[in-house]
Amino acid sequence: HPGDRELARAARLLVADKGRLTSEFVSDILRRNGYEVEHVTDADAAIACARRGDIDLAIVDVLMPRIDGLETCRMLKSLPGVGYLPVLLLTLKHDTMSRVEGLRVGADDCIVKPVDERELLESVSAMLRVKRLHDRVATQRARLEHLVRHDDRTGLDSFGHLNARLTHVFANAERHHEPLACLLINVDGLPRTGAPPTNASEDQLVRDVAQAIRSAL
Repeated sequence: HPGDRELARAARLLVADKGRLTSEFVSDILRRNGYEVEHVTDADAAIACARRGDIDLAIVDVLMPRIDGLETCRMLKSLPGVGYLPVLLLTLKHDTMSRVEGLRVGADDCIVKPVDERELLESVSAMLRVKRLHDRVATQRARLEHLVRHDDRTGLDSFGHLNARLTHVFANAERHHEPLACLLINVDGLPRTGAPPTNASEDQLVRDVAQAIRSAL
């Protein structure tokens, strides 16, 4: 699928597995299909890699030393600031309860060893598509939140956010009996009617004044 191939070129996958044969087999399949692969052998190394923020998907063997794959999955899913990180568990157990246990700790999918190449690639492709959609939604949400709080042309606080912020600041100063100063500044060369800037030079003038005030405080 063209979209999958494009996604594969951009995706960096983490394989966490102490077993040499399985990890080499899985890594080789992924690399042959265009994915970048980083291999580690324990949970601590897996967490360290994920914290960098450049891992798109983690493949974790349940049988890991010291900290098993289930706990590793739980830790990966709870890392702050990493965003949505899909986790695929590799397990020797065929029973339903083992699969359910993996899903309960946050795994997005489970594959029983010995690993089937087609199943692995389909699972990875599906999870990366979900991640791509999730990241797009997160980007759009952040963009909308920025637009609510900031003026898109100048980057300054929007009027609505400014009003809400001032209400909070005034109430806080009154509650704690703290001094508070508020300046209303008119800028030469801008309309005095309260209308927003209407062209690029006026936008830049507002940004320059704002930066000068920031640097003085």
